[in-house]
Amino acid sequence: MNMAQQERIQAMASNDKQGEAVCETLIQRALNEDGTRMFRSTDKLELMRHVDPSVLSKIILAMVEDSDVEEAVKN
Repeated sequence: MNMAQQERIQAMASNDKQGEAVCETLIQRALNEDGTRMFRSTDKLELMRHVDPSVLSKIILAMVEDSDVEEAVKN
């Protein structure tokens, strides 16, 4: 995720739009094996309306932990 994407997500979270920030994080981080995005920005409303927030949080937490492990292995 690049700096502009991170700033956009942080701005959402700062403006009491935590649900939107969580969905945007998933959209930006979730990739297929070939590196293409699993979701598009247009999927945000569907994610917000139809996916349990605790499920989204668990997925994102797993993604963050996985990326931390990958970074540690590289170093």
